[in-house]
Amino acid sequence: MRYRDMMGAVAVAAVLLAAPALGQVVDYGKYPAFMGQWDRQGPPNNWQQLGGPPPLTPEYQQVWAESQARVKQGMPGNWPSTYCLPEGMPAMMNVYNPFEIIIKPDITYILTSHNNDIYRRIYTDGRDWPANPERTLEGYSIGRWVD
Repeated sequence: MRYRDMMGAVAVAAVLLAAPALGQVVDYGKYPAFMGQWDRQGPPNNWQQLGGPPPLTPEYQQVWAESQARVKQGMPGNWPSTYCLPEGMPAMMNVYNPFEIIIKPDITYILTSHNNDIYRRIYTDGRDWPANPERTLEGYSIGRWVD
């Protein structure tokens, strides 16, 4: 008889614990199928095959030219991870190593693993820009899903 009472208590507890989970059902069909691992195709530095260097402002054109001159001299250039620094934006989006996109209703994560494990958060919960966003290497991103 005690076992029957115990089984009843376990069944009630299971229903009560599952109730909050049932309220969190999300229709992931309304989001793009970006999930999974993304990787670069083609050789590294494939911008050279796409018509030349990136379009830059005059200030950053100078930084680019200095970096390329260092590379021609056999030095590492101006790439943060060469010095074991986090890559940050926009370099983390270059897909220098595979990254994974995780989409949730209120936030999308982009996870990258290289010298440093870094992740980018894109808030999609409808928030406005904060007056003083937290300064991070990955930046502060707000997005919204548009059909």
